[in-house]
Amino acid sequence: MSVQSANSENVYKSDLWGHQVCSSSDECITFLNKYYIQVLSYGREKRVILQAADADRGCALACGLAAAYLWIPQRSRPLAAGTLEYLTAAKANLEKASSYERLVVEALVAWMERSYENALAKHFEILEQYPKDLLTLKRGQTLCFTVGWSEPMLALALKALPTNVGSAYMFGMLAFALVEVGKIREAEIAARLALSIEVQDVWAQHALCHALEAQCRFKDALRLMTGLSSSWGACCSFMCDHNWWHVANGQLELGGGRALEKVLSLYDEHIWGTQQDSKSPQKCINALGLLLRLETRLHRSTIDGRISQVVSTLKAPMFRHQELLLHVLSVWAFARADELEEASEMISNVKCRALAVEGLKQEQRQFITSLAEAVYSYGRENFIAAADALGPSFSVSNLKALGASNEQLEVFEDVWYIVFLRAGRALEVVEAAERRAREREGSWFSWRILEEAYVKSGRSVDAVLARAKAMALEIAPEKELDEENNFSSPANERISFPRTEEWKLDKKKTNVFLDDLMLTKSDDDQSF
Repeated sequence: MSVQSANSENVYKSDLWGHQVCSSSDECITFLNKYYIQVLSYGREKRVILQAADADRGCALACGLAAAYLWIPQRSRPLAAGTLEYLTAAKANLEKASSYERLVVEALVAWMERSYENALAKHFEILEQYPKDLLTLKRGQTLCFTVGWSEPMLALALKALPTNVGSAYMFGMLAFALVEVGKIREAEIAARLALSIEVQDVWAQHALCHALEAQCRFKDALRLMTGLSSSWGACCSFMCDHNWWHVANGQLELGGGRALEKVLSLYDEHIWGTQQDSKSPQKCINALGLLLRLETRLHRSTIDGRISQVVSTLKAPMFRHQELLLHVLSVWAFARADELEEASEMISNVKCRALAVEGLKQEQRQFITSLAEAVYSYGRENFIAAADALGPSFSVSNLKALGASNEQLEVFEDVWYIVFLRAGRALEVVEAAERRAREREGSWFSWRILEEAYVKSGRSVDAVLARAKAMALEIAPEKELDEENNFSSPANERISFPRTEEWKLDKKKTNVFLDDLMLTKSDDDQSF
């Protein structure tokens, strides 16, 4: 629908959610709406936003979103020429833009200027006035994730929830936010609700996998992801690669005699691929994260050649200014590959990037810098130096500013245990290893860590018990996953794919769940 303003030159059209957008071009609005869906569905055609902006350079919203689209992969400063061109057009047309458009462009500008707290406040303001705007919710959650603000990520979702209870995208975003704040049971329910609406929502699949793996329900996670992997074909490479990373990670954590063979096959086919495949920063994060997990599980010889391949890619200039998580993983990879000059340069990059994160406390910056120094020493097998860098009070909760999920950060906790055990400081990790084994009772690796801690602390009887628990978990996967591609819910239901109706939860229980969630909202959603 088009509306003529008092100024005869200005025409306002409604976008997908009914928001007024100043544009005389139907084509611009069509491309804009396609972009919304591409972002929410992790599609391959997000470049359509450039078509929207090119169809009407007078549309502030389309130009602002086009600028952000070009900026996000590199997040360069100063802005690249293409980004600056679209951003200049967006700002030049703000006077005639709708109030909705102005708020969105202001939020985008704040983000690109790295004024993160201001950008987040703007996202809250948009959702307060325009709660149907799921694109702003997704963008706001992405902002929160990259700087480690888990609680605001959930607060944003709760702000939009009452208006979007029929949307799979809504529940998928809610589910992941719940995972990140440790509300795992609630996250599983939210993800199941999303899949009851749209079983092929890849973000909801991803969130449910997180929830299952957090509960050490690795068989369930594998059944889920392998059963739905056919729906990833239309995804952007990031989402497809990352979901396969979850499959490989789940297989590694499940264990069994063929686990290593399966994990390496997944790595070679889906995560790293051939040398002809394009190598993005996210592909490198997935690859290095998995290789580091394999290293901590003592599969050192199997990863030598694979690390060399990734390191060769990381030498390209485009990888010099990326996410903190990639920089930290790169420090380890370069050190592991004896590329010490590159490793030292990457440590410097980590320090500079940590200083650039707005709102980060000095203590948090120090944790990140210490982690970079520790993984360097770990890559060089200098376990004493690595343990000294991490210290006895290490916690991955101090590393959220790396822009990583809780599950991605777990590998650094694994490194902490390994270096302390190898450095002869087992007594300092026994208590933490016991707590981890209780919390992750279904993880064979947690029991192996505890076993080694007991052995090196002189507690041989306790070590035998821990070894027995680990062996029982390692043997269990030898019984292959049943041929039916399904998985068990907490209520021991059997759910087949892709029969969408069987995902549905009892309506009354769903309403109670939603009511309980809304009660968790603080009086001030912006108090982050």
